[in-house]
Amino acid sequence: AGNRAKLLTSKLLAFSRKQISDLKPCLINSLLLRDQAMLEKTLTAKIQFTLNMQEDLWFSLIDEEMLADSILNICINAMHAMPAGGKLEISTKNIYLDGDALENRNITKGDYVKLTIKDNGSGIESSVLEQVFEPFFSTKCESGTGLGMSQVYGFIKQSKGSIRLESELGQGTQIRSEERRVGKE
Repeated sequence: AGNRAKLLTSKLLAFSRKQISDLKPCLINSLLLRDQAMLEKTLTAKIQFTLNMQEDLWFSLIDEEMLADSILNICINAMHAMPAGGKLEISTKNIYLDGDALENRNITKGDYVKLTIKDNGSGIESSVLEQVFEPFFSTKCESGTGLGMSQVYGFIKQSKGSIRLESELGQGTQIRSEERRVGKE
């Protein structure tokens, strides 16, 4: 209980600071390859895990360890949505956003690295989709703190990126994030 309280306190403090400590050029593909074995073990053999990475991916200016924590958090949530097993894919892609593609994203036109995490789990009810990124909201009842996805959201927004969640009951969930290409601010 003490360790859980300590972890919760540190998450609350990190959430309230709203600052990123270590922005550096990051090649997301390298981070995914570095953490691939850990993600596979975390997801267990029940989950078919695949990486679909664009070969010439651009660098992003982001806190690499906070991104790694965010990816792990999303993957663990996906695993909980697939208790009998399923599929999880992480993909990366270089994209250019302008015009209608910027709607509801609060970012400017330009070059971005798109990171997508997609599962075929149970999905999320449409009535709670708007709450997923809110602090202390959890779909896991007593077993979740409700801070994981709010931290992911805050981190991506502080990095001047965009994050979107799409889900349908019985159809799985897809989380997409776009991070600004280094040198294209």
